[in-house]
Amino acid sequence: MPDEMVRGDAADGWVAVKRGKGSRQPCSAPRQPLPDRHITVQTLKAQYNRDMRVWKGSTCRKEFRQILDKKQPDEGWQIKEAICFASGSFSRDNWEAQKRSMLQFIAFMDTVQHIQTSSSDKIDVFAQEPMYTPVDVEFLSGMGIKVYSMRAVQCNMKSESMMFELFMDMNLEAARDMVNIDPKLYIGTALTSRLAQFSKHLTEADIREYLHIPAEMDTPAQSEKLRRDALLLKDKFETERLFHSFPRFDEDPKVFEGLKIYWKEPKDSEEG
Repeated sequence: MPDEMVRGDAADGWVAVKRGKGSRQPCSAPRQPLPDRHITVQTLKAQYNRDMRVWKGSTCRKEFRQILDKKQPDEGWQIKEAICFASGSFSRDNWEAQKRSMLQFIAFMDTVQHIQTSSSDKIDVFAQEPMYTPVDVEFLSGMGIKVYSMRAVQCNMKSESMMFELFMDMNLEAARDMVNIDPKLYIGTALTSRLAQFSKHLTEADIREYLHIPAEMDTPAQSEKLRRDALLLKDKFETERLFHSFPRFDEDPKVFEGLKIYWKEPKDSEEG
């Protein structure tokens, strides 16, 4: 993937990241809490290690790993890339949101490490979040994680991937590209629910954003077609996969509330 790094409030138009259940408060860029000047890379490292111990001691982690091990294909996951979408910032002045962001990110990293133990290929790790601060980027870079724009992901992500998506408010273009990337393992909340919403209703703003059409052009014909396309994308993604709800994290039940684990069914699964 190209070395396209995004810092802080950088945006590329591919997807808007807002927050849903179990996550930071819904926000737009101007309303984001300011970076907390007391948070440094060292304090983030200390918090990461502290919260990792909490995660590793949880029944949620144990049950989650059991699901992954049970559903792992006979040939292994064969994952070469892992990306965490919409983790939220770890260093802005909102303690509750920052705490949940770190726990969710820790679950992602622990999943990568678990899959890596049964893989002969090194898994490249990426993260995407428009609200990362320079401190966040330095913290992630120190762990060998590359921070990319969504456009870089859109153009370069391959099917040998794991996607960990945390409460993204994605647009139709983002949803389409995620389905077409065809990840081997997808853990998230928004993809199928957003496609279901788009299949029932698209605003003019949705259509114009997706088709890049000017305000003077009519959209009714495109609206009907795009609603059908959204339904076909949803059916394609779900037909090729099974899912399991993410286990409950008793230490803070809202952290992973609504997440689902999707894995691809072997193509010969019905042939006995």
